[in-house]
Amino acid sequence: MPRRVSPNPALFWVTWDGEGVILEGTVLVAADATPADRLRLLRHELTQALGLMRDAGGEAPSVFRSWPETSGAYTALDEAAIRLLYDPRLASGMTRLEILVALDMAGPPRRESFDRTGPAAS
Repeated sequence: MPRRVSPNPALFWVTWDGEGVILEGTVLVAADATPADRLRLLRHELTQALGLMRDAGGEAPSVFRSWPETSGAYTALDEAAIRLLYDPRLASGMTRLEILVALDMAGPPRRESFDRTGPAAS
């Protein structure tokens, strides 16, 4: 069993089958974490262990940010990513193109997707 390596206050690891389906996993959290930190760490690590396994970059708040930047609360973007991960149209092992086709996003980008004020006027 891997040991926690400082300065990381928590870690996870999972095993999966040949099709990318998660079989089992483990999360370790530092014994000296405060109760508030323990909750944030558990949400961060458990969420990642369930399939979205990389820390997010950028400035947007997210449970996927690396520790200690994560607040531990799910943002609207986090919830959308989790819904997408478990979308029934998607399956383990799909290519990027297969995912875009399944989500009906394979065509040219629409103007609305770049306009923060809403759909383009016709």
